[in-house]
Amino acid sequence: MKGTGYIRTALTDVPPDLTYARSARPTTATYRARLLQGQAAAVPVLSTDTDQPAAQLVVMLAGAPPPGVTYEEDTRTFEVSDALPAGRYQLAVTVDDGVAKPRKATHRLDVREPDSDPARNRKPDVARVAQLQALVGVELSVPLIVSDLDGDPVTLTPRLDKGVFVLPGSDAAWDEATATLTWTPELPHIGKQQAEFVASDGHSQRRFRLNIAVAAPLVTGEDR
Repeated sequence: MKGTGYIRTALTDVPPDLTYARSARPTTATYRARLLQGQAAAVPVLSTDTDQPAAQLVVMLAGAPPPGVTYEEDTRTFEVSDALPAGRYQLAVTVDDGVAKPRKATHRLDVREPDSDPARNRKPDVARVAQLQALVGVELSVPLIVSDLDGDPVTLTPRLDKGVFVLPGSDAAWDEATATLTWTPELPHIGKQQAEFVASDGHSQRRFRLNIAVAAPLVTGEDR
């Protein structure tokens, strides 16, 4: 009210007209993975949008994948076969929300031949995941990719005493069989979060930190 320092508001059950509202662009995580030649892997396309459910986003290939790699539209996953020769590859998609300009996301693979020096042990490697976003009330499922250039078996262990595993009200869980982190964030978790892991080949270890940006969707409910 003018001159009083107060602002008058009114409650209504009529939804706002968002016709001219600016749409948030989708966010897609990208993997940068080092693989041992002969190692199969699954690289997912993890896209989120605060304006609409991820299932409504249109994901398209941005160029044909290399021989030895197929893209599964139903699961939005690149399947890398063990026949992929050594070399560097890019797996690209575009993600379209139907409003903003489609955004391109590119996974990068570095396939290497086994280390030929048996006297030297190489630390295990964990694929880096960038631009990973989670939405409040929506389950996040993130598979991690590990490799070892010596061909040693790798064990990936979460730090259950840190990060998302100890947040109040967190349901974060780790599936060792599939090396997958699942988590459904809640409102108090909005912001920058982390999950920490230790990769071991029995001889040496590598610590790995997964950064997760938690945001609140503009649309909530079962349709997310």
